[in-house]
Amino acid sequence: MPDRLQDYLRQVGEQIRWKRARPQLLAELETHLLDQRDDCLSQGMTEEEAQQEAVRQMGDPVLLGQSLDEVHRPKPQWGLVVAALVLAGAGAALRLWLTNGWGEGGYAVADVLFLLCLGAAALVGTYLLDYTWLYRHGKGVSLAALALLWLLGLWMNGFPPFQYQWGMLLYVGRVYTFCMPVAFMLWLLPWRGRGGKSLLAAFLYLGAMLLGMILSMQNGELIFVTFVCLALLLVLAWLDWFGWGKKRTMAAAIIALGAFAVALGFLFTQNAYLHERFLVAFWPSRDPDGMGFLGTALQQALQGAQWMGQGAWGRAYPYELTVAEAGRAYFLVTVTTKLGWLPALGIVAALGLLLGWLLVKCLGQKNQIGRLVALAVLGPMTLRLVLGGLVVLLGLPFWGSGVPLFFTCGGAVVDLALLGFVLSVFRQQALPVPGAPRPQTQ
Repeated sequence: MPDRLQDYLRQVGEQIRWKRARPQLLAELETHLLDQRDDCLSQGMTEEEAQQEAVRQMGDPVLLGQSLDEVHRPKPQWGLVVAALVLAGAGAALRLWLTNGWGEGGYAVADVLFLLCLGAAALVGTYLLDYTWLYRHGKGVSLAALALLWLLGLWMNGFPPFQYQWGMLLYVGRVYTFCMPVAFMLWLLPWRGRGGKSLLAAFLYLGAMLLGMILSMQNGELIFVTFVCLALLLVLAWLDWFGWGKKRTMAAAIIALGAFAVALGFLFTQNAYLHERFLVAFWPSRDPDGMGFLGTALQQALQGAQWMGQGAWGRAYPYELTVAEAGRAYFLVTVTTKLGWLPALGIVAALGLLLGWLLVKCLGQKNQIGRLVALAVLGPMTLRLVLGGLVVLLGLPFWGSGVPLFFTCGGAVVDLALLGFVLSVFRQQALPVPGAPRPQTQ
């Protein structure tokens, strides 16, 4: 490029503080300058005159750079960052308060504070991260996530032989599965426009993921993740992301979703044990002293709850020794029992407002990749809020992973990290779009 034009671009670039936006802006500005120069040359000007005229038409480089800097800069999302941290902190404080004196079922202050600080660091770290790095390295990241899932499953099955940590590994696996819808989306995004083989790659990855979850004994989460991933595949099919035709792609995704639902239904109806567990999950009174014991205990606790204040508990054994996972997956029931319905419903409402607002912002994203990455996080989180919040408050214990962000300490760390990716998308939504009109200074 001629020196005069290079010098002009250098001066403009010095005014643009957002380093990530600068190369794209200068590349587009360079194209525009060269087009103007060529137009001047076609009118009979010399090279020097054409460069000078092209620069003159663009205006003062400092003023133009300042105009671009004002338009293209990261949009801070610190309000949402603080809101997420406040909810996580409130959950940690409630956990320490309500489980105080529980002995083995309680939580040490140091452990909860450590996990809360770790979650805050994860949120801020992923918030400041360039989320497009995930897209550029989508296949590698998703394969690494799949390999880690399989490693966890092998570990739980005695390779390497650390069976004495089985309970902790089961919990880690449950929390880790929350990341798999994002990994699945990252696997799919680079296959844009690749035709039918894209769907084959999608189903191969999904199959490997499901086998890894079976190996790591995440049976409940397996159903959740499968339906979520197939729903994400339907979204991409609607966008004709793979270039195979919207109707054909959606038909294939719907057939896969239907086949999974039929297979699941067949399994529950033909296997007597699973069939009974399915029925007891909705009607715990069928087996109140067996498989329905937890559901019966939850319903009794909720029936004795007050609108505000301590509820009644009519059993001989203490609540925390009767209700399994009372301090973790079913902590929302604990809040209802100890503090009342109003605080518990307030928590659900606060989480719902946060996730709802984030979903609105997600759907308003113009950057398609950013929107899809955000949706892969927020969609499963919203569904988990419904299953772990509203459904559990009905006394139905078939979802044992709690609500997002708030209760499971280790899970909250993962949720905060995932939420940071979403906020990173929103923070960088002002990146220049090739071909978009540029601000003019004259």
